[in-house]
Order: sequence, then structure tokens, then C-alpha cells
Amino acid sequence: AATNATLSVYAADGTSAGPPVLLTVAPFSLAKLPYVVPPGAVTAVVTNNSGGRLLSYATPVDDAVGGGDTWAQSDWNRLSSLPGSEPVLIPIARASSSGPTYLRTDVSITNTGNVTATAKVRYTAGATVVEKNVILAPLATAVHTDIVAGFLGVTPPSIGSIIITPQGSAFAVTSRTYSSTQGSLATFGTAVPTVALTSGLIVGQSRLIAGLEDSKATTVNAATPKTARTDFGLIERTGQAATVKVSLYLNDGRSL
Repeated sequence: AATNATLSVYAADGTSAGPPVLLTVAPFSLAKLPYVVPPGAVTAVVTNNSGGRLLSYATPVDDAVGGGDTWAQSDWNRLSSLPGSEPVLIPIARASSSGPTYLRTDVSITNTGNVTATAKVRYTAGATVVEKNVILAPLATAVHTDIVAGFLGVTPPSIGSIIITPQGSAFAVTSRTYSSTQGSLATFGTAVPTVALTSGLIVGQSRLIAGLEDSKATTVNAATPKTARTDFGLIERTGQAATVKVSLYLNDGRSL
């Protein structure tokens, strides 16, 4: 049988940003809702009203002239089985100094509980540690553009990670790290999953990251279309030095 659901949208202060949208999703099907989010809405809540299981995601689009970038945002708490009431980690947050390309991180924090509560934001980049609090009413959202240089006040360039610690409620946290060029409002980047603070490899564990791409330096410097490169980052989150072995493999299985 089909599954019925309701999509509700909220403004930054937690008030309704428009009438709820009722939808029906057929078995093993996708219900696409283009242009469904009204101006002023920053948070969407999908409620399953009947049988079946639903997975939901949003694909914001950069409509700036010269833009067109799109990225996927989802409920990281549900995807990773996080309660929302425990500390979570944004693995990468950065602010670059002025130059041809500016890299920065936006973060949104939503109070998903029913009481006003505080989320402690802690940014760590080596010896640089900055902490600030965000107080939010139920269903309210704090949207921090360029959070490192803006809300946290860290002088660029800086690259680190952010820990969000809920106090008195549950929170949903999303982020995007992206770049823009001088003279253009267009951006290019990606959403970064929010993960449990307890996640991370310990001694003897390994993880596979597939789908890497690489280009020659001359190709990258020439901005040749339809070519890509891969940036790779590692974060140590316990305050102890770590030695990590990274192995790179070609598509025929040979190791570099």
C-alpha cells in the first residue's frame, strides 16, 4: 500500500513558514517535490502518517548567476542512529584568507525538542579552541554562514572541526563546506555528514574510501572542464598524536 506523509516547513524562529504539504508515496517509489520550500523556510519536517518506511532528503540548488551547484542534505541523526541529545562532530570547518578562491563552512543547528535549550559550539584547529553557545526555542534554527570567521570570530586562514554539545534538548545539525571566487556569488561545495563524537578509527581498524579522482597538476591549473581532483583529510579527535597509514590503489588494484 502507498504511504502517506506530511511535509511541514518552519522559519528560523521555529514558527510555521507555510501550510503543510500532504503527499502519497507509492511502494518502492520516489515522490519528488520541486520548489516546495517557500521563502523564509529553513527547516523541513517529514512525518510518516501510515505504513511503510520513508527516507527523505533535500537538494538545495545555488541559483546565483554562474552557479547551478546542488548538494544533498538529510537527517544525519536518523541515518546514523544518533539520538540528537549527545555530542556530534562536524569533521571539517574552515575559513580561508582572501584570494581568488574563498573556502568557508556554513552550519545550521535546529532544536528538535519541545523546550528552549542550548547547544555548545566548540571549534578546534590545533592550539586554537573557541567555544560559544547557541540558545534556541523549539523548532528554531540558527543558520551560521561562514561560521568559523563569522560566529566564532576566528581569523582566517583556519581549518579544523566543530563539536556540537546539546544541553537540555535534542538538536539536528547540518553543514556545508564550499568555495566561491572573487566577483561571483556562485558557490561550489558539498554537505558534510554530521557524525557521532564517539566515531573514528582505533588501532587496527581501517576504512575504504572509493570513487577517488585525480588529475594532473597542469590540468587543474588550467581549469580544464570535466576533470576532477580529490582532497583528503584526517582528523584526530582525542588530543593524542596518531600515526596513520594511507594506501592508494589504481583502478586495476595496484597500490601506489
